[in-house]
Amino acid sequence: MARVTAWLYFLSIATICHGQVENLKTTYPGLKTLVWAPGKTTYESFGQCTPCILETYGKDGHLYTKAVQYTDCGVGFYNEYYPNGKLKITGQHRENDTGKWSDIYARGFCWVKTGEWIFYSDTGKFLGKEYWKDGFFLKQMPEFSFNEAWKIDLVLEGNVLEKDARINMADINKLTVIPFFKNKSNNKSAYCSTLTLSATGKTQIRVEFSENGKLETDVYSLLRAKGYTDPSKISLYIITTNQIDKKQSWGQFLKFK
Repeated sequence: MARVTAWLYFLSIATICHGQVENLKTTYPGLKTLVWAPGKTTYESFGQCTPCILETYGKDGHLYTKAVQYTDCGVGFYNEYYPNGKLKITGQHRENDTGKWSDIYARGFCWVKTGEWIFYSDTGKFLGKEYWKDGFFLKQMPEFSFNEAWKIDLVLEGNVLEKDARINMADINKLTVIPFFKNKSNNKSAYCSTLTLSATGKTQIRVEFSENGKLETDVYSLLRAKGYTDPSKISLYIITTNQIDKKQSWGQFLKFK
């Protein structure tokens, strides 16, 4: 009897732990709630969120996310919902505890995952958890049967390139896109990376990276053939798209020296 009672107690605790509960914890005092909805509010509305709790609605009118943001930058709790209103994801982004809000992107305070992230099905079923620390993925519990990249590095000759890095024009074909996956599943999500080059008065050039993250097109020769002769006037932007939902997962600007 004691064993049955203990099992029922375990089940009740598991239900409580895995029940759908929004994350609304915040250390910011006096946050106001603002609403953003396509066709009803403008992007200028983000300027009033300094910070705030921002409720974002989709075109169909359903609540898509509720999160602490500073303009378009996530700096606190995060909740995402299915069209039927069920909670889809709940988690936390790093809070800005400095009291200063200038240059928060450059200072590393935007959309930096930390702590526990919980995932649910559209019926409310608990799917699993992820654990992060200041933007670095730690583990999944349980490991999902599918996989996805938690970050993608842009590498040149063994060195990871930082935001707005500058490279030699002749080194363009040495770039490699390297994804880092969350678990050991072989069922990895497909990602497509595209290099876009542009310059004033020139036709924009788009080149796809191969599946192994390399540029197999001779981009340097292509640039010269298209009249891209001044490295200082060329803009480079690399976009990585998740092929499952066709959404952009990563983006990075580069410049030539």
